[in-house]
Amino acid sequence: MRVARRIVEGSERLQYQKLWDYCEELRRQNPNSTFDLTVHRPTLELPPTFDICFNANVQGFKEGCRPFIGLDECFLKGYYGGQLLSAVAQDVNRHFYVIAVAVVEQESRDTWSWFLRNLLGDIGQYSDNESYKFQVWKMPQCKVVDLGAGTCNCRMWQLTGILCAHAIACMAYNNLEPDKFIHSWYSTERWRATYVPYIEPITGESDWHCTELPPIEPPAFKRPAGRPKQRRRHSNGEASTSGNSSRATRKYGEIHCSRCGEAGHNIRRCMNEATNDAPNMRGNRRTSEGLNAYDS
Repeated sequence: MRVARRIVEGSERLQYQKLWDYCEELRRQNPNSTFDLTVHRPTLELPPTFDICFNANVQGFKEGCRPFIGLDECFLKGYYGGQLLSAVAQDVNRHFYVIAVAVVEQESRDTWSWFLRNLLGDIGQYSDNESYKFQVWKMPQCKVVDLGAGTCNCRMWQLTGILCAHAIACMAYNNLEPDKFIHSWYSTERWRATYVPYIEPITGESDWHCTELPPIEPPAFKRPAGRPKQRRRHSNGEASTSGNSSRATRKYGEIHCSRCGEAGHNIRRCMNEATNDAPNMRGNRRTSEGLNAYDS
């Protein structure tokens, strides 16, 4: 099995040595994209950092996705480890849309700052709205609605793209049609525009341009302290399942003492006097007259 996996997936050590040529091929096939490979290693234990942001993903995000970006990270389960940082958005069908990813040594303030600086440099800032503000009173609260920017400080309009009650009140006051103010996220035109840009495929390794840069050595393998964990950690609210789902779990009822008959303890910790109504240790029940079933 190990030999077959090595044939299919290749050697991770050799893949590290091909990173320079791989980045050069990505730049050649996908111009205006960002492929940042940083190698600053005073010691071999520090892995190289790798940032990927395709221009097609950036254009698709601007054309059809909501202007909200979610950040997440996960562990890499390869031999040399590391962590994967990601920036994702949502299209009109609420499907995740990956904008950029980065491979770093560990999640920290410095790695997130480096990743976000590169992300903001790739996306930039864009806005084509004019201010058109109103005050909406619903005693004792006051909300500010900007019809030009499509915002309300109740934040429902910004988060969902669907009009809130305060925005509808402003439109009714100005004889405006609310249907025209629903965000274009919900149109099929914006959904198609999200996936018009595409990532150009790259050629095989034999056609790559050789950069003639020194090969990158993989980081030194560090075995973490403690016993290796075999099961992943469940997130909050996620139901935990056993490793073998076909095995039925045994359910025990509330225990009763076979000496006094009370619930919550057994005969070993019983401090009460014996009663004739309690069940016997061997499973035989005592009758109301105080005799065992086999003595009657």
